[in-house]
Amino acid sequence: MKSFSFDIFDTCLVRSCGQPAIVFDLLAYRVLGNNDTVSHYIEFARIRREAETKARMSSAREEVTLDEIYSFCDFNGLTLTENEAIAVEEMKLEKELLYPVKKMLDKITGLHNQGISVAFISDMYLPESFILELLCLHGFWKEGDTLYLSSSWGKTKHSGTLYNCVVHPAKRTRQWHHYGDNIYSDFGVALRKGIIPHRVRYSFIKSEVSLIKTEFSPFFCVNQIMAGMSRAIRLGEGYNNAQTEFAIEYIAPLYTSFVWKILEDAQKRNITQLFFLARDGYLLYKIAEKYIDHFPDIKIEYIYVSRKVLYFPGLGKLDCDSFLAFLQLRGEESLREIFEKAGIEIEQIPDIDILKEINPERSLSLVESERILRKAFECIDFVKYMQNIKEEQRRRLIAYWQQVWLATCTSTSGIVDLRGTRKSHVIINRILSDSHHNSVFGYYLEVMKNRVDWKPADDYFALLFEERYSINIHLGSIAEISGILEQYFSITTQGRTEAYQWDANKKVIPIFGMKENERLAKGISYLHEHLVGLYTDMYIKNRLYLYNDKVIDVAIKKLAAFAHSPRYSYLKFLRTIYFSNGNYTYRPIVTRLTFKDMFYLIFNRKKLIQRFEWIRGTLILSFPFLRRPIIAMLDMNLVKKLINRLKA
Repeated sequence: MKSFSFDIFDTCLVRSCGQPAIVFDLLAYRVLGNNDTVSHYIEFARIRREAETKARMSSAREEVTLDEIYSFCDFNGLTLTENEAIAVEEMKLEKELLYPVKKMLDKITGLHNQGISVAFISDMYLPESFILELLCLHGFWKEGDTLYLSSSWGKTKHSGTLYNCVVHPAKRTRQWHHYGDNIYSDFGVALRKGIIPHRVRYSFIKSEVSLIKTEFSPFFCVNQIMAGMSRAIRLGEGYNNAQTEFAIEYIAPLYTSFVWKILEDAQKRNITQLFFLARDGYLLYKIAEKYIDHFPDIKIEYIYVSRKVLYFPGLGKLDCDSFLAFLQLRGEESLREIFEKAGIEIEQIPDIDILKEINPERSLSLVESERILRKAFECIDFVKYMQNIKEEQRRRLIAYWQQVWLATCTSTSGIVDLRGTRKSHVIINRILSDSHHNSVFGYYLEVMKNRVDWKPADDYFALLFEERYSINIHLGSIAEISGILEQYFSITTQGRTEAYQWDANKKVIPIFGMKENERLAKGISYLHEHLVGLYTDMYIKNRLYLYNDKVIDVAIKKLAAFAHSPRYSYLKFLRTIYFSNGNYTYRPIVTRLTFKDMFYLIFNRKKLIQRFEWIRGTLILSFPFLRRPIIAMLDMNLVKKLINRLKA
């Protein structure tokens, strides 16, 4: 008959903070508060660590208890909190930081389902009742299982004596299988005891090791905690693929730190309401929901807007030139497509000779489109109709903003968007000002170099500025992947807001367009929301928000490193991601060059260039064995010059 035993820490449960010693740093904050001095936090952690050493030296047993450790703690001058209360706080903190390893939970659950009871064996000073509570909480424990703790028995696995205490039928049949992470006590000692050892290896992956190696903080180990959080999510969710690693490595740290920065800045500016704009703001909004308890004076709201419902009603004077500027025609659009940009169905337009003469489905050249529209604007009835439509769209827009409290005369508000030219921000403020409501502040992760000129009334905050990439050689490559932030980082199943309409209760409700690439987007958006949600919870528990600027710095460096030298495994799954160009046609973020592309190189260069959304990613995906030369040529702008020559 086979029997099974398991180590607990770093086998069944892992700490999201990484190293066990970091628990004492976090405990210092918990007991002393967030506003004490660095030296006090360090002294607190030192006292706690040294007390454990003193307790072991003074004990006649192989292991000590938590009570014995705290009997050697002297926190006088640092806190008035009693040692007993601090010990309780330590256990609460451990409970918050510990996450189950899915692979091991599945293994133990499988044994339980076969009617096999297991033993848990651990060298640990924490009380047996507390460890039992943890095992039950995370689903490891079942009636009939046994627990052997060094703190209860006074013996350890390290010496081998704790194994002698285990009452197991397998000790007679020599079919005792033990699982643990420690190469000495869980493998070497177990093997000498006649136990069949199974080494559990939950090592840090390459990206997490890189974080740990670049840790230079003299006190609060931000990088190490970030690595620990990443590892805890991977092991806790049981994911083992590039898509998951990518979300944890790049999206989670960037978005969680950015949202905290927004809320922190809004609090300083006395902003009382923040409105996250659909659709790029959805994931940011879900993060803010988890943070909002820390900012009780700020209310958050997710609102449905888009360029389509803003730009036409946001026009000032309505004439042909302003309408053409709004349309930004590229050529090859039909009359139906042109008027759809303004939310107008061509059949509803009054009979106008110039429009009746044209097939509404026929693609028009740029010159032809402009000629037709200028002729139409010479008609008074057409201008009057267009003005009425614009005013009605604006009335509905303002009514919707009043419902969600964006349009107010009393509150100080801000909007949150991912990236852009800030044109939407300016239009929102123009409409609010025209209707005698307060303007709003703007928050962006990135603003583009062709953004609207700055004015005090449209003030904003951003983390990244596109024109600065050319100055900082380390950030230069981020410009190449800006579109990926929208199309992949912030992917959502929501359709674009196309219009607003009145319902039976005289309320304004948004009308949505076709959901783009819904089946693919659903899986990815759920994965991102779930993983980033877990990361956000850990962000709070590990108090990384206290060092938020450093996390932002790390996150941007990682993003720049990915943009400059993307991993092949990440490019492989990004190859399957298609995004819309705004007309419900799709192309991949990166693509592998084919023989057909070589044909296009000779006979249809324009079509070849259209496939290059991300040149660097496409080239490395197509020729991974030439990765370093490709990056070198890109850094010297040789490839960009070649592409520009092909375009010419």
